[in-house]
Amino acid sequence: MAQITEVFDITSLEKLIEGDRIIIKSKNNKLYHAYFKLVQGEMLMVTLWKEDSKKIDPPHAFQLPVSEIEHLKVIRVSAAATIPVVIISALGIFVVIVVIAWSTGGGFGW
Repeated sequence: MAQITEVFDITSLEKLIEGDRIIIKSKNNKLYHAYFKLVQGEMLMVTLWKEDSKKIDPPHAFQLPVSEIEHLKVIRVSAAATIPVVIISALGIFVVIVVIAWSTGGGFGW
């Protein structure tokens, strides 16, 4: 893993939304993959689903002191990113309907 030289900014926790997928690197070099729940006092509450390279099944609640966080990465899917997916899916469905209509000998009165 590449060296991370930046200092963790605790105020960045205020921007997290419940359910955000996060990757936490702790000061003892452990990697935690989790879903954010909340910050309560000095504790970060998450649902942990992977620790280092070991998958945890089923995911479970986990607490980590904020002071132990060296780096935190947020993986959030933007709502704007879903618009092209919806448009492409709708166009695909339309094309399928048109092809079926033409192949059955009509349908739209063309």
